[in-house]
Amino acid sequence: MTRWRVAGTQLPEGAEASWWIADGILHDTPVADAQDLPGRWMLPGLVDAHCHLTLIGGETGPVPAPPEHVTALLAELRASGVLALRDTGAPDDTAIRLSLEGADGIDVVACGRFLAARGRYFPGVYLPVTGEELPAAATAELAAGATWVKLVADFPPQGRIGAMPEPSFDIGDVRRLVDAVHAAGGRVAAHVTLPIARELVEAGVDTIEHGTGLDEGTLQLMAQRGGAWTPTLSAVLAPVPLGAPAEWATRKAERVELMQRLVPQAQRIGVPILTGSDVVGTVAGEVARLVEVGLPPAAALAAATTSARSYLGLPALSAGSPADLVTYDADPRDDPEVLRHPAAVVSRGRRVR
Repeated sequence: MTRWRVAGTQLPEGAEASWWIADGILHDTPVADAQDLPGRWMLPGLVDAHCHLTLIGGETGPVPAPPEHVTALLAELRASGVLALRDTGAPDDTAIRLSLEGADGIDVVACGRFLAARGRYFPGVYLPVTGEELPAAATAELAAGATWVKLVADFPPQGRIGAMPEPSFDIGDVRRLVDAVHAAGGRVAAHVTLPIARELVEAGVDTIEHGTGLDEGTLQLMAQRGGAWTPTLSAVLAPVPLGAPAEWATRKAERVELMQRLVPQAQRIGVPILTGSDVVGTVAGEVARLVEVGLPPAAALAAATTSARSYLGLPALSAGSPADLVTYDADPRDDPEVLRHPAAVVSRGRRVR
C-alpha cells in the first residue's frame, strides 16, 4: 500500500497540519517513502448522518431499491468523500449486514428496520408495529446488530404526501421504547415534523430527524440533554412540485424562516447539527444549505465531519486513527461547492480517488 504525506489546512478548525499515512493509519511523525497527496485543504471523511441505502425515489415516495443500487450508491459516496454514514431506516437488514461485515471503506451505522405505525409511513418499505410492540421490535433490531433504531413518530394518515401529519404513537409507548433501547446500549433517532418533538426529547430520544416542529425551548432542552439534530434541509426545503396546492408554497416559506432562525440558534447553544441527505440530497448540498440558512461555513463543515463523527462515536483526524480523509484544491469555507470536487479521497489508508 502506498504511503502518503498530506500537509495543509485542517478543517473545520483551520489550523495548519501535516499527517503521514502508512498501513492504513494516521501518523503525526514522518514515515519513509511517503508520497505527497494532492490537495491543500483537508477534512476527515465526510459523514451522511441521515442516509437510506436501500431506498430510491418513487412516484409517491421512497420504494425499496434493488441490490445493485446499494453497491452503486456506496461507490458513489466513497468517491465523493463520504466515508461514514448512518442508515436511518430500511425495509430489510441490508444496512445491519453492511455494518457488521464491512462496506469496503465506509463505516455504516445501522438503525435497522423502520418502526412505524400501520398507515403512518410510505407503503412497501416497513412492517407496521403497534405502540405495545415498540420495545420488543426495537430491541430485536439491536439484537440483530443495529446500534440505533429509527422511530417514525409522526406521519400523514395513510402516507398521503402533502397531508398534515399526525402523531403515530402514544408518548408513554415511546418512553418505554427509549428506556428499552437505552438499557440495551442503543440509541433512538426520531422522524418528527410536529411540535411533539419536545415530548420526544423529554422521553429521551437521542436525535431529532427533520425537526420542522422544533422551537427555541425544545432546542434548549436538547442542549441540556445532549441531543442532536439532523435537519435534512435538502428534503424539508425541497422545491414545491408544479401544480401543488398553494398551501405547499406557504408551508415551505414558513420552513425556510424556521430554519433560518433555529439552525444558527442550535449551533450557538451547543446542539450538535448533523448533515443528512435523506433520499433526495447529498452531503455537499446539505452543507451548502446549512450555510444558506445562516450557519457559519466552519460550523457547516463540522456538521459533515467532526460533529457528526463525535456524536456517532467515529474517529476523526488523530494519530493512530484510521486514515479516512478528503483533500481539496480550494477552501470549502469560501464555497461549499468545492466539496463536490475532492482532490483526493483516502479510505483506510488506500487512495480511492
